[in-house]
Amino acid sequence: MRLPEKDPDWQWVISLMVLFFGVVLILLAEVRYRQSLEMLKEVKRIEKVIEEVCR
Repeated sequence: MRLPEKDPDWQWVISLMVLFFGVVLILLAEVRYRQSLEMLKEVKRIEKVIEEVCR
């Protein structure tokens, strides 16, 4: 792979890399968010069972 020779080409390559990594980070954040929601649902289910058992 040849390196770009002009400044605008470098700016284009860097902009695309930043955009790509930004999208990847957003997707990772979404996955973590969904995992957190699932964990919260599980904790609430466990709390409900504990309350029922303790009554």
